[in-house]
Formats: sequence, structure tokens, C-alpha cells
Amino acid sequence: ELVEMDPDNELLARQASIRVRAEVIRDISLKASGLLSQKMGGPSVYPPQPERVTKEAFGHHEWPVSSGTDRFRRSLYTFMIRTTPFAQNAIFDAPNPTDICTRRDRSNTAIQALTLLNDEGFFEMAQGLGERLLRQSELSDLSRIQQAVRICLTRSPTVVEQKKLQAFIENTRLTMTQDRSLAESMLENAPDDLNAVELATWTTFSSILLNLHEFITRD
Repeated sequence: ELVEMDPDNELLARQASIRVRAEVIRDISLKASGLLSQKMGGPSVYPPQPERVTKEAFGHHEWPVSSGTDRFRRSLYTFMIRTTPFAQNAIFDAPNPTDICTRRDRSNTAIQALTLLNDEGFFEMAQGLGERLLRQSELSDLSRIQQAVRICLTRSPTVVEQKKLQAFIENTRLTMTQDRSLAESMLENAPDDLNAVELATWTTFSSILLNLHEFITRD
């Protein structure tokens, strides 16, 4: 109705869709995965990032990747090397820490989607969401799909989406069953009490949800 009344939004009848800030993308992914640490204050932490990033900095800088809950703290606490900012932040247009910034740029690049799919940290979050869904063992595939969509998109999936996601789960499960070594190779730190095929299946599914435009966009 608002589009019909004000198609060009000249009357500011609705808010434009805006991708959330670089730091928030990581934070909402941690929240959805169930891994987000609620700890406040204290020294900076070192989330995982490609080793080559810090090697490009001037001088010698180490990046001792944090362990335990420090690995999953809010991006606010990420240590900053000015000559080589945290890779995820740079990819999603966080401002250069050496410059004054009055307004952030917002780009849309293929490397952003590839980061959400393949980056070690985001894959770990996808695995966390997959494990979160599997821990509720009484749920059916459809119930897990509905819950995952509500967690990530704060809405229920449409009938069409449910059918597509169910088909994806079934196909992925078949692939993982036929090649169990693939499932096991994906999950180096998988808990022993969960089935590797199921966890790999739901991790792959979760990775898709965390990569959706709707997940990283504020409406």
C-alpha cells in the first residue's frame, strides 16, 4: 500500500533497506549461532582471520587467535592493527581506523558473499547454528527449518521457501551420506555426541541462511 501511495518514497513513507554495519554483521551471526559471548569489558580479542592479513602489516605483528568464549565476543572488542584492519570489517566497508569518518560507504561485492560462505569465522557460526538446531532432537526437518528462519529473519518461511529448503536438506543429507568423509572433513571440531552427516547437513543449511541478503539488511 505504501508503494502505491508513494512509489518513489518522496514523502518518506517507508525506510530504505540498509545493510547493517560491518561489525554488526558478525555480531548478529554470532547471536543467531548461539555462540555470542555476553562478557563485557576487558582486553581486546583476536577472532580468526586469514594469516596473510597480518603478514601484510608494517613491522612484525602477531595475531594470536583467541580461544574459548573470547573467540566469540562482540566485534567491539576486536583488536585493531591500524595498518591492516580486521579483514571482515574491511570487506564490509568499515572505515579506516586512521581516518575521520562522517558517513560509511556501502558496497555490494562478490567477495562479501564469499566471505559469508567460506570465512573460517562465519563457517564456525554456521556450524554453531546447525548444532543449535540439532540439539532440539524432538523437532522434525520442517520444524527446524521454521525455527531457523525465525531466528535469522525474524519471520516464518513461506510455503514456497519451506518446500525449497526441505528439498535442499534432503539432497544435502543424501550427498553427505554417500560421502561421509566429506561430512567429517567439514567438521574438525564437531562434538562427539552429534551425527556427522546430520551436523554437516544442517551446517550447510545454516550457512545459506547467514548469507541471505535479508539476514544482513535492516528494513
